[in-house]
Amino acid sequence: MITKLQGCVENQGDMKRRKPIVIPGDGDPCPRCGVQMQIREPDGIGDRQRRQRFFYTRWFCCMNKQCKTTLVMPARYKVANPVL
Repeated sequence: MITKLQGCVENQGDMKRRKPIVIPGDGDPCPRCGVQMQIREPDGIGDRQRRQRFFYTRWFCCMNKQCKTTLVMPARYKVANPVL
């Protein structure tokens, strides 16, 4: 899944979000430009994730300013919520 956001914006409007943890090292190559992407993980699993059908345990952020792709959320890091 490829998502377009403005520069991986973490806080939008009045929403209170936890900042993701940036994992050191290079992630997967960007599907559009081929540059190694930054690895990110959530800073804990909150009530919001527990209410959703699924959430992602890791995703990638393309740091190339000329690339249109900002977030890549691979299906291998998608976790289904067993409670719902």
